[in-house]
Amino acid sequence: MKININPFDLYTIVIILSFILSFLSLSMLTYLFAKIRKIMYQQEEIILLDNKIRRRVSKKIEQLATERLDEVIKKTSTRLEEELKKHFSDLAQFAANESNEMGKFVIKQQEAITKQSQYHVANMLLKSEKEVDEYKKNRLIQVDEQVRDIVFRAAKEVIGRSISFSEHEDLVNKALERAKKEKIFV
Repeated sequence: MKININPFDLYTIVIILSFILSFLSLSMLTYLFAKIRKIMYQQEEIILLDNKIRRRVSKKIEQLATERLDEVIKKTSTRLEEELKKHFSDLAQFAANESNEMGKFVIKQQEAITKQSQYHVANMLLKSEKEVDEYKKNRLIQVDEQVRDIVFRAAKEVIGRSISFSEHEDLVNKALERAKKEKIFV
């Protein structure tokens, strides 16, 4: 018993199977791109939360330092005033002049410390922003490589050996570029 298959029917079946495999491949790519986009969005949320926490901690540290410095200044000036009242009037005048000079010095030191801490916080912020940008850039490269690897493996399994590797690579690169242009990757 011999089955006669018309060559035209065989070509039609091969073309239909090719379309089905292409559709499945495109569906898998779309699903993968959606998952990657979700992961990247979550990563950005984590980075933003980390930046907020750093800013809050920096503000709290600066506030505590200022409060402590104010307390020390108040305690010091109170103690100096009590001791000045005990001395003779001539010594009281001398001590008052010295106290005024010391107050100016403390104010200058406080201003210097404030400026220095603001400069340090600004430098830390710039460094943190650079590190976040570098981390984000590296993660995007890693994600791109992972997507490319996943797509190659998935396409190889789905399409098999029906096209050459270079054609396959070209199709994947075009799909990735199109996905980037359509802003599937955020």
